Amino acid sequence: MKPFVWMNFNRDHLDVGCTGRVSFTIPPFSYELGVIELKKNEYIKFESDGKYFGGTAEMKFYEKNGHLHYEEPHRLYARNNFIYWYYKKLLADNHVPYMESRFKKLEKVLTKSNKSCYC
Repeated sequence: MKPFVWMNFNRDHLDVGCTGRVSFTIPPFSYELGVIELKKNEYIKFESDGKYFGGTAEMKFYEKNGHLHYEEPHRLYARNNFIYWYYKKLLADNHVPYMESRFKKLEKVLTKSNKSCYC
């Protein structure tokens, strides 16, 4: 079963020029974004100018109390009223809790992987 939302990128590592596609199951649509600026372990800036969305998004990372935290200001606009209201009413309020849960899972995977590494 496909997840509700997923992302695919055209490179193994995010770097300037890397492009990705964010896909949704319900309703079925996707949009492309590209990495325009990156500073390792600090922030990633994305830009989109697609059929449904346009604008910029940023992810800022920092460590606090031994945990990885992030902020993700979005400056997006929608070209389609349905997508605009769908995002505003259903996704926007749930975006931060969803991303926090995904990052906690990622943190567990990375911590577990780091502990098992014999480097």
